[in-house]
Amino acid sequence: MREAGDYSALAAPAAAIGDTLLDQVRAPGAPKAGPRLSKSLRTRHVTMISIGGIIGAGLFVNSSNAIAAIGPAVIVSYLLTGVIVLFVMRMLGEMA
Repeated sequence: MREAGDYSALAAPAAAIGDTLLDQVRAPGAPKAGPRLSKSLRTRHVTMISIGGIIGAGLFVNSSNAIAAIGPAVIVSYLLTGVIVLFVMRMLGEMA
């Protein structure tokens, strides 16, 4: 008889060497995953991600000042600016 608190029978079997967590949870008979991903972020990529995060956080925090001054109409101006940026990016994509 098992003692109270003995959960060893419920534990998952030990994974084979080289198996990843994703391989352990895939359905039986399912094909293995394709090529592995590599760690290819360089310093400049991390720098750009951090700059984007800082700019995004600054816009989010400073939006309260704009909303307090202008009111809900600031949402319309943000949408208009977003559409303009979208069009500019599409135009730059066409020129590339």
